Amino acid sequence: MFPTQLPSQAVKEMAASIVDLARGVRIQEPTDPKESSTGFLWSLRRLLTNRIIVLNTLATVCLQTAMSNYLALEDKYLESKFYIPKPSEAAGGFQDPWTSRLIISLLKPPLVALHILVSGLAISKIKMRAGRLTGLHTFIALSTAIFMFSRIFADCHSLHIEGESEGRLQLLQTCNRQCGCADSPDFSPVCSQEGSFLFYSSCHAGCKRVQYLDDVKLFANCSCVQDALGNEKLHQAKGGPCNDPDCNFSWILNQCFTVLTAAMVGTRLVGNAILTFRSVQPKDKSLAVGLELTLVGLVAYIPGNLLYRLMADSSCMYRGVSGTEECKLHDAEKLGLYINVTSGCLMFVCALLSGAVWHFARDLDLYSDEDDGLEMADFPRRRDPKISSRHATPAVKRRKEDPVMSGEDGVTLRREVEQMRQPEEQEF
Repeated sequence: MFPTQLPSQAVKEMAASIVDLARGVRIQEPTDPKESSTGFLWSLRRLLTNRIIVLNTLATVCLQTAMSNYLALEDKYLESKFYIPKPSEAAGGFQDPWTSRLIISLLKPPLVALHILVSGLAISKIKMRAGRLTGLHTFIALSTAIFMFSRIFADCHSLHIEGESEGRLQLLQTCNRQCGCADSPDFSPVCSQEGSFLFYSSCHAGCKRVQYLDDVKLFANCSCVQDALGNEKLHQAKGGPCNDPDCNFSWILNQCFTVLTAAMVGTRLVGNAILTFRSVQPKDKSLAVGLELTLVGLVAYIPGNLLYRLMADSSCMYRGVSGTEECKLHDAEKLGLYINVTSGCLMFVCALLSGAVWHFARDLDLYSDEDDGLEMADFPRRRDPKISSRHATPAVKRRKEDPVMSGEDGVTLRREVEQMRQPEEQEF
């Protein structure tokens, strides 16, 4: 349905060819279909034999597979690592009782968007060379990989949940069998008043009364707390995990690094687009973008998502009484090891591929004019004045550098080209 060439571009090439003929330059049309054909298969062949496109696309696939699936399991990981329940899906996270997580969730999208805008402005202003741009991509991927691996060693020695044994939870005990707890309740931890025992929920702690004190849930008459302490006077608990200074610090550090990593990865988007558009022929640009998005969708969201789901299922610690429900709580050590090592390895491969892109693209000219002909600014324009604004080299400067288009001969030649161009423009 779309033309193979825009009218303005056709006029531009026609004018350039007329000038070449006036210079005495003989134009030889390419006869090799590998270079000249705009068919799908030939275009796809050109892309698959382009080392920069192939390596950069594979790097993007690794990055998206790691980041998208890691962020999808982040709430489950934090829940199992720091015993902080996932935000309510019904509330969309906006009624999350954990203020720090709510703030981070609200700040992450605008911060990522700000980094994308700033990186785009910086690249356009300083005209970062291809070598530095691809080097920055390599640094970002390597830094993200180091961050992923470092999370394995996050220092948080939380208490074990009462009823946990060999990576499994047996929540129904003598002290809470008469409480009528749900078969597959969501994780909602409570801690004994003195901070020594952690329970899966207030029901599994055997608590019968609840009251609020400064937005803190206080539970009373908790039979399981009484049995655990062996003291009939101490049978109270409070909502939330037991406080641990190491866990609090690790939680804050984790939140900060998560936002920083997402923002750093966002800065790759502009540079990645520039590399994609400048390393292919103009007629192959749209197919290059489609190829990249197709591979990302096929790999990151099908086998990649399946792999991460299998890792999450293999680290499940509690599925409810029936054992067939969706996993309610995971083993922190297993889940953290699986997803951090996998994501770190994918980001490390992304860094290696980005390094290979640097090797092949370090001398690529990202900001020169796409065409060797004349700028459209050399001729009066009536239809689209924005076409030539994409070019980095001003037309006036190019005329000064071109002896043929300077002086009286140049003025005469431009007038002749204008006269020949007008009927063609009306035809289009």
